[in-house]
Amino acid sequence: MGSHARGSGGGRTRKAILPPAKRIQAVFGDLRGTYGPQHWWPARTPFEVAVGAVLTQNTAWTNVERAIRNLRAARALSLRGM
Repeated sequence: MGSHARGSGGGRTRKAILPPAKRIQAVFGDLRGTYGPQHWWPARTPFEVAVGAVLTQNTAWTNVERAIRNLRAARALSLRGM
């Protein structure tokens, strides 16, 4: 998380306080920069990753796959389609 702000502590630097969304983006950027894309989630789009992540919280993976397949077939796998 490369953002630093100069504090009043005698030249020491401290990390800027980022809003949660920016902090998550910064962590993701750091991890992706270090490890590269992992291709571990079987999805076609970032939106599909998000839908799968929500569904998998309370659903068996086989049912998540079925739901995504059905949403895709109904052309409803989009923010507008939901």
